[in-house]
Amino acid sequence: MGSLSPSIGLNLFTVYYNYLQNFILGHHLTSIGWIVVLSLIRPFTLIPISMLGFIVAATHSSLGSIIILNISAFISSTVIFSISRRFANPLLKYWANNRWLKKTKQYGFETILFLRGSMLVHFDILSAVSGTTNVPFTSFFTASFLGFLPETLVYGLLAAVINDFSKFYLAAPVFLLYFIVVVLIRKKVKQINETSTG
Repeated sequence: MGSLSPSIGLNLFTVYYNYLQNFILGHHLTSIGWIVVLSLIRPFTLIPISMLGFIVAATHSSLGSIIILNISAFISSTVIFSISRRFANPLLKYWANNRWLKKTKQYGFETILFLRGSMLVHFDILSAVSGTTNVPFTSFFTASFLGFLPETLVYGLLAAVINDFSKFYLAAPVFLLYFIVVVLIRKKVKQINETSTG
């Protein structure tokens, strides 16, 4: 049964991705204006930013999708960050023992950069957690942007591979480079952690 879980998960992802893609394409919602609107309401809907990323990457040029996705990510993260900062006290009680909240409070920029780039923590949750800390918005924005950039490249390549699997061999080196960069950032965060606690 356990071996079926990845297959079932992949099938559900593919069905949901195709449904959202058909809906957005069918209603002509792929222009920059509509993507901005979707980015504003997305945090309050069931549309994951990864899905929006795949759809944008599949319907725009490489450069266009990178620009649009970074704008979309900035809008979504700013909305959640701002709301979270406004309602910080109840959220802090809810996340009182969350280890990533503690790390984000302590190391701010570096932790956000690593978590954005590695995608280990849900996009919206990281924005919300960051909003409850004293991390300046400029640091949050800069770290998020540096983390967004490689993500948008990955989304674009994954969308290309989904549409044409023969492109996997072209995408594989980029995926490997992305992994190496994330590991290097992780090492840097670890060094900062050891230096500050040593």
